[in-house]
Amino acid sequence: MISKIVAKLPLIDQNSLAELLNVIEQSKQFRNFNNKSYPSNDFELAYANYIGTGDENFIKRYRTVVIESCFREFMEWYEYLTKHILRDDVQDILGIKFLHTDTNWAERVKQSDIFGWAFQIKNTEQFLINILKVKELGEVMIKFFNSRKPLSTLDDDYFESDHAQLVLDSIDKIIIKNDKQELINHLQSDKILCMIEVYGWENRFNPILLEWIYKNKERVKQWT
Repeated sequence: MISKIVAKLPLIDQNSLAELLNVIEQSKQFRNFNNKSYPSNDFELAYANYIGTGDENFIKRYRTVVIESCFREFMEWYEYLTKHILRDDVQDILGIKFLHTDTNWAERVKQSDIFGWAFQIKNTEQFLINILKVKELGEVMIKFFNSRKPLSTLDDDYFESDHAQLVLDSIDKIIIKNDKQELINHLQSDKILCMIEVYGWENRFNPILLEWIYKNKERVKQWT
């Protein structure tokens, strides 16, 4: 781990190195313990290097993380809509109509212009192909969730929360418009922390280390 750190932060002093190593070691106990893997810390150390160098390759790398995180959040919408597919208001926003007595629900859902393309979606390829419909669905769901009483974990304040608005903005500015400055804005603010949280708790990332690096970014700048 020391060689990995020094490769990204060649000017780090011994005291800071010991501090950083301790954060990494202690954070191991706070990973997702249901997953046998451990974070590699590669992303976080590359971010630390970016803080000091502005490495263009990391900006590109972070964009892929944004896409994956937005896709995962979209799957939260998907889960809600499919769990409540027999509700009239859900069918209304999807532009379809069928009863529980219908014998081919899947085909009915596939007829939805805004959502049918996503039926049993498994990867980001179709998500990106249909990103304009993703944005449209997100805009519809803002009105849907914020105009009714909560019936699920996606409550009536869902799209007023920081992470949900960040996802919607990222879909528009980063994925659709390919706005590099917005990516940089993420990397210079706590938006990067929120986006990693949106990604999920799978030990691909080390959010504790990432937050420590972000909070100490003025020191980190001096280590590259």
